[in-house]
Amino acid sequence: MIQRFLNYIRQNNLFKPTEKVLLAVSGGLDSVVMTHLFYSSQIPFTIAHCNFQLRGEDSVGDALFVNQLGEKYGVEVFSTSFDTLKYKKNNNVSTQMAARALRYDWFKVLTKDLNINVIATAHHANDQAETVLLNLTAGTGIRGLRGIKPKSNDIVRPLLFATRIELEAYAKLHQLTWREDSSNASIQYKRNAMRHLVVPELEKLNPRFVSTIDQFTDNMAMLEMLLHEQVEFWQKKVVNKAENIIYLDLNPLKELRYKSLILFELLKEYGFEETEEILRCSFSPSGKQFISKTHVLVVDRAQLVITPKETGEKINLSIDQNTTLIELFSTNMELETIESFNFENITKANDVAFLDYAKLTFPLILRNWKHGDTFQPIGMGGKSKKISDVLIDAKVPNNLKDKVLILESGNKIAWVVNFRMSEEFKVSDKILKVLKISYKK
Repeated sequence: MIQRFLNYIRQNNLFKPTEKVLLAVSGGLDSVVMTHLFYSSQIPFTIAHCNFQLRGEDSVGDALFVNQLGEKYGVEVFSTSFDTLKYKKNNNVSTQMAARALRYDWFKVLTKDLNINVIATAHHANDQAETVLLNLTAGTGIRGLRGIKPKSNDIVRPLLFATRIELEAYAKLHQLTWREDSSNASIQYKRNAMRHLVVPELEKLNPRFVSTIDQFTDNMAMLEMLLHEQVEFWQKKVVNKAENIIYLDLNPLKELRYKSLILFELLKEYGFEETEEILRCSFSPSGKQFISKTHVLVVDRAQLVITPKETGEKINLSIDQNTTLIELFSTNMELETIESFNFENITKANDVAFLDYAKLTFPLILRNWKHGDTFQPIGMGGKSKKISDVLIDAKVPNNLKDKVLILESGNKIAWVVNFRMSEEFKVSDKILKVLKISYKK
């Protein structure tokens, strides 16, 4: 077992042999065996123990046992207690999720104080099998099917190679004692139900089921690497970001047989999993909107437009005659007064406005547009038009409309920024004094 332990650490590059490791020790079989393996392998370590105050006197007994374990091996033990139930209530999470968050937050603080870079947990092959099955029942992607990683940042799992039966045999061989957690027998937790009800039935079909899952997760890890390479390729090809807006062009994916999988991987960081439905809405002017916890996605023909939920920066600025620059989050507006304007220099670019200075009333107001706003677009012979209709004509996705700004002069709209100027303030070849405004990202 010791040689397999050392080989697993080396093969997975978990940490350097001389590097000190913080062991997460509960006092149960798994962490007791891990502690003995570190001690027997002469790998320097320190012990950390968490009392979650969930089992009364048994929790106190666990802490005392771990302290005695530290004395036995001559290593320092760091202990802490948590009000887990209070954290659970305040954060509206399960007991297990509360304990996990509290534990790992404390580990990070402790390792920083101790100048230790590696935290070892005692997850083993049976934990791996249970995790894969739980993820499978939850409808996971490939990432979930590869299960627990041997190493995730500063967290290592050096016992993933061993089954619980092997750990029990090792403990008996070396006459190790450990604490039994009575809550592990309860099937009210999903993991315990999987452990006591599902895995034994699968082992009847395949006595080497746990070992088979271990090989399966290795294959899934390699498959995930291949998928990652493909996702990176397509991300460069179809994803563009401007400010905090993500544009995803579906055209290059159209004939791809595995486009649903690629799209799932591209969208998951924004919280969208309805890949098939999104694809069904694409390549037509649907304008359908999807909302995740953090983002809004609008299907705009063969393009997906993704924005954070809070995209509408509230703007209401006063602009006087001396203003030359306005800084707006990730954009700027540059203002230039031209005394002798050459009409031949006028441009039709939507991000530049040329306004008749004599007709402007200062201070100008730069604000978000709102429903009901109307103005007289250039070229419509003085007829008014709703800004909402202008945005529809321009095919602006719904989740980008709240970013549109207007420039107002004397309660009249002079410019729908980046879209249309007003007929009332347009420049002709007879006008000499002009206000030029450039909208730059």
